[in-house]
Amino acid sequence: MLRNRTIYKLKNFIHMLELLLCVIIGIGIILCIPDLFKYFYKIVVSTERESFEIFKLFLNHVLILVVGVEFIIMLMTRSNESILSLVLFVIARKMLVYSENMFDLVMGTVAIAIVFLILRFLVKRDSPHVTGENIYSAALPVDRINLKMGYSLPSADSMTLGGLVYMYSKEHEIPLEEGMEFEVEGYRLNVTRCHEGVIETVQIIPIDN
Repeated sequence: MLRNRTIYKLKNFIHMLELLLCVIIGIGIILCIPDLFKYFYKIVVSTERESFEIFKLFLNHVLILVVGVEFIIMLMTRSNESILSLVLFVIARKMLVYSENMFDLVMGTVAIAIVFLILRFLVKRDSPHVTGENIYSAALPVDRINLKMGYSLPSADSMTLGGLVYMYSKEHEIPLEEGMEFEVEGYRLNVTRCHEGVIETVQIIPIDN
């Protein structure tokens, strides 16, 4: 029980650090946006050769801001799609700004094709299920489950499903173990897998009114 409480607090601390980083990165992105307009004047008053180089710097600036936005999304969602989207924009930035020969373009194209293949065939987009029978990873945020499945489970401060089960067991002084089952706001939750006090998977069953 002590170990599970420690792990839960550590996860919350890490999540708060991630939120802080997202805020800092977001502020940095906002502060960098006005600099984009400075490139317009430089392009107009420069020679043809100079304006081409300035436009490359402009693209580099825009794409690095996009990468920053995608990085925030990745930290907030922790989804496979957001990670691959970040990789995609990094590759695109490399191709558009730093590619100097045909080999770089070919390698970048191949890398983008691989990312699209992964998104198309290997990443499951629609369901956060771990297996069938409405079983979910305890590490999933409750908000994400609610959004994807149309549930209305109680959630606060980006609480995970495991955190919800832990808080309920603590409030009601119920031993946290595999097979533990309880009802909360119209849903029956069942701990289907628990190892050394750490919740791994939880089954969610809507209760018909």
